[in-house]
Amino acid sequence: MPEVSRLIYIIDRFLEVSNVYHQILQRRINDPETTSERITKLIDLLESVDISGSGRKPLIQQGKMDPKGQSVVSTEEVLEQTSDYQTLVLSRLKNSENGILPRSTNKLKKVLSLRPEQFLGSFRTISYAWDILTELASVSVIPKADNLAARDMIHMHTVELKQHLIRLIAECKIINKEDYLEIKGKFGINELELLQNQGELVSKLAEFSVPQEANDIINQLNMYTNKTCYIYKIMKEYEYKIISYLDKRDHIFIDPVTAPISLEEADNICNEMVIYGLISSYNIWFGFAEFEKRLRGPLQKSILFCTRILLDEKRFFVCKTMAKVAFEIVKNLNTLNGNNDIYYGTHMIRANLLFAKRECGEQIDSEVRGWDTSNIHDRYKFLQLILLREYSSASTIGEKLLTTVEETGRTNLCIEEFYEWPILEEFRNSEEGSLLLEKHGTK
Repeated sequence: MPEVSRLIYIIDRFLEVSNVYHQILQRRINDPETTSERITKLIDLLESVDISGSGRKPLIQQGKMDPKGQSVVSTEEVLEQTSDYQTLVLSRLKNSENGILPRSTNKLKKVLSLRPEQFLGSFRTISYAWDILTELASVSVIPKADNLAARDMIHMHTVELKQHLIRLIAECKIINKEDYLEIKGKFGINELELLQNQGELVSKLAEFSVPQEANDIINQLNMYTNKTCYIYKIMKEYEYKIISYLDKRDHIFIDPVTAPISLEEADNICNEMVIYGLISSYNIWFGFAEFEKRLRGPLQKSILFCTRILLDEKRFFVCKTMAKVAFEIVKNLNTLNGNNDIYYGTHMIRANLLFAKRECGEQIDSEVRGWDTSNIHDRYKFLQLILLREYSSASTIGEKLLTTVEETGRTNLCIEEFYEWPILEEFRNSEEGSLLLEKHGTK
């Protein structure tokens, strides 16, 4: 039967790698557009050109972009060629709205619309002016840095998802009795024991015994999924898109200039891949747990911890979906364990789910008020009031939770949770929350 540590490792690795990529993507979304030093200098140079028609040359820094072309003199033919070149570059700027230029192109278009003699006269030599036109000819076809980052982020998520699913299938082959017999026949007893002792069996199977094509990966994954579990329906909803991403169609190798993907769109696509990777893992784990009781407790802890990690990472859309999945899995585990209260152990998940919904822009007040916290631990009544932003009432309960209980010598809410839990962030910054922190000390 499956080793809990291996399942946890496979899921945690995928989630943490995805979180790292997510942080990088968020920094790109929040930071201004970046571009190469060469292009930045070129834009600065052109924006300094005098377009007032006064005939005065701009104050161009000597040596900023040294002329590198052949010597050109101002003849009628040169003026005609300059005009043609200006028209060409203008058309490329107009037709490449997704080019790398991080500022408005209006000024550049005005500079390029100057009379040829005026444009040439704006630079210290005619050769230099022609060099500038040559530089401009290449600018409009270079994609924006953000479009490149979006495309690459999707590609890296695709690579990680594929590796994750292949490792998951390999683990299932070790667990499944029929598959394991086939593996023993392929490797032999001695080599199999050596690979298992060295912890390399999953990697070996992933390399040689798991299909690599998208449709085959999903089909083989479906052989091990629990099709009666609620979350199988969610898996099926995402399946077509996931095959598309794994096949590197639609989004992976598109041209960032002619068909760009925004960073926000890339974030949504990456979230879909993370959700599919996680729910596939937990579906399979739940299938094992149906027949192996020792797997149920670690499964419940793992999926609860997963929702908390997603809150910490501010991945609220993913958290919302995974909290729904967690809620259903824990209810099913309670049924398997013969627990009459099918909601036992779901209250923290419910709080995380409600908070994630609110952070996604949903109205949650009616759902929060409908949450019956009368017969469960006071910490959930506390969270309910926090979610309703009723901080005065919450503070009264929070005072009790942070006060040491004489019988146990412990509090019912540790101060570390108070400082770190994302749900409590607004309350911590409120007057009521600040007073509680001041009274009950620091971490």
